[in-house]
Amino acid sequence: MKFWDDKMDQVVLENYNKGMRAKKIGELLGVKKNAVIGRARRLGLSRTKEARVKSHKPLAPLGSWRRKGWDRIQRMFRPRPEPVPVVYKPGGITFMDLTNATCRFPISGIKSETMYCGAKIHSKKPYCLHHCRIAFYGFKK
Repeated sequence: MKFWDDKMDQVVLENYNKGMRAKKIGELLGVKKNAVIGRARRLGLSRTKEARVKSHKPLAPLGSWRRKGWDRIQRMFRPRPEPVPVVYKPGGITFMDLTNATCRFPISGIKSETMYCGAKIHSKKPYCLHHCRIAFYGFKK
């Protein structure tokens, strides 16, 4: 275990105020990064939020949105589709009757007594077209 002395404190004071990373200071002193951060705080040094904001580039003007951000904003304000009412068919099929070509949407029952839709599936989805619209929000043909 290495104890801190005045020389080490001086190195921390000089380099921490210059903006050197704690990891680099730790490599100079032969200690871990967290030890340098803890010692800097005990010495009264801190990299406040204001100092961090000043070191970064200024924010871009409002009109220069990145494409990803603009798409997100457009999605927030798009009209929402009308909810599809759930129409339960009487009957259905059991778990043992399910195949890769039948709709697996549960329509009634609990646990092992659950009944499934059983209609023909829609294009490699696990459900029929009606239940795809229910399960996958905004699903279109």
